[in-house]
Amino acid sequence: MIHQKFSTQFNKREEICEKNKEHKYVVGAIFILVGIILIANNLNLIPNYIANALISWQMLLITIGTIIIFTKKKFISGLILIAIGTIFMLHKFFFFTALQWELIWPAAFIFVGVILILNVIAKQNNENKI
Repeated sequence: MIHQKFSTQFNKREEICEKNKEHKYVVGAIFILVGIILIANNLNLIPNYIANALISWQMLLITIGTIIIFTKKKFISGLILIAIGTIFMLHKFFFFTALQWELIWPAAFIFVGVILILNVIAKQNNENKI
């Protein structure tokens, strides 16, 4: 009985170590990518309009959302950050009229609210099945 309990705890620790390794790979790859982008920008290898998009708070939200999805396995939280970053990034690339923009970003709030509510409903359904 004690041996089985020790074995279970040991297996859980191994799983945690494996997850930490995966997290480090993802974070390490992102640091390498950011470094490459910054060097390319400093050497003027990237056009300004692309550099302005890649080095922005919107891209930071998209990156954090991606990290959350791949490392924490929290799909909804990551998707919300990616959606917010993408919506505000679209404003940089596409020329929206004032009326269109006034409709787009409030729609983003509605989208996030719907996702949050659906997430709560899905969790309640999963708990009821157990």
